[in-house]
Amino acid sequence: MTPLSVGVPTAGASATSNPNQTVFQRPSKSITIKFGSQLFRLQTLELIRQRGIARAADNRELASELAKQCRQAVKEDLKERRAAVMIEAAEAGKGIR
Repeated sequence: MTPLSVGVPTAGASATSNPNQTVFQRPSKSITIKFGSQLFRLQTLELIRQRGIARAADNRELASELAKQCRQAVKEDLKERRAAVMIEAAEAGKGIR
């Protein structure tokens, strides 16, 4: 039985090695990060961080209140982002799909 792997064999792997133990090196993917189009505001990220701290401290009442605030802030952020995308698409003369 031969192993099913995707990638390029490394220099150390040979055809005479154990067929059940093949070493493969995956091709690296380039990662791009867009800093100009931030998904959440810093205030929202801070709320999420504080909620995590409250959960870790097992403070359920505070975590629950912060969760409500997080949900509301995320909704507002996504609404603003959606509006910005629509404006950008209208300026470019394209649809959003």
